Amino acid sequence: DWDLQLGYRWNDSENLRQPVLLRTVNHYSATLRWVPLPTVDGILAVSRRDESEEGTPIQSLSSIRLGVVTQLLTDLRLVSDFDVSRLEDSFAGRDRNSWTWRETLEMQPLPRWRVSGGFTFALNQTREGEPLLRRTQYRLLTTWNATAYLSLGGTWWYSNDTGRGSLNQSLFLSYAPGRKLSISATYQGFDSSSGRATATDSLSVTYRVFTRFLVFANLSRSRTEESDGESTRITNLRGGLRLAF
Repeated sequence: DWDLQLGYRWNDSENLRQPVLLRTVNHYSATLRWVPLPTVDGILAVSRRDESEEGTPIQSLSSIRLGVVTQLLTDLRLVSDFDVSRLEDSFAGRDRNSWTWRETLEMQPLPRWRVSGGFTFALNQTREGEPLLRRTQYRLLTTWNATAYLSLGGTWWYSNDTGRGSLNQSLFLSYAPGRKLSISATYQGFDSSSGRATATDSLSVTYRVFTRFLVFANLSRSRTEESDGESTRITNLRGGLRLAF
């Protein structure tokens, strides 16, 4: 039920061109895995990375990660992660503490349909406790293999960075009825509370006439809208032939 792994990695590199640099990196790690039950798998990982220049400390990163995977049902599991890290930047004179908490629920309602969703909370602070970034993110991902030739899915996530919200979404569709024809379509969109929005969609088609001869075409469009009302639209069409010998 217990498994312990210890690691050490050392890297020394020298730049022979000006400016001459002699960089040394030491990395220590320890990972403890515990499986108390067939449905519970836990891991505790500790690591430290020290970087120096000719013996002078530049940067050190220490981190601790605790992760637990719980199989709630046959097709339903919960993945929990908690990370704490501390960055000591001697070169820039800035230190930073970071905390990250993630929860992800993964399920498979149907043999060809997968769904996962969760949230992330991240907090970055200076050494004195002054907040640098406070982020809360909610996400949803789904993939559906409708047939042996057709697949579609999407990703949606909403982020709130210290009071500034944004929504990202991504959709895709892939259709390949045989070895000759392949069709794919994608869409990506971004909207922020500041009024800025971007969107990109594309359609690609390839047809293999025979083994060494391929015909392809791609149509893509992108749109950008600023908070002041200014907008930009770009359309690209590309097509060609590919012959291999």
